[in-house]
Amino acid sequence: MIFNKTIKVQYYKKTLNDPDVAKDVVQKVMKYIWENSDKLRDNSPIAPYVYTAVRHKILSYIEHRNHKTNTLLH
Repeated sequence: MIFNKTIKVQYYKKTLNDPDVAKDVVQKVMKYIWENSDKLRDNSPIAPYVYTAVRHKILSYIEHRNHKTNTLLH
């Protein structure tokens, strides 16, 4: 798959402790990029953009998960 070559999926699997969620996050980012490719610059490298987008999506996921857990605990 393209995202295996573009970004370090193993890192994301380790960060989230859930390989399925990591794959879903990467897939969503790749889908978004594909659907909005007309908005990207033609000459810019894609790997840094994908890496940053996935990192932000993962941080958002973790924040949401932590908020959900904290809400349940209180």
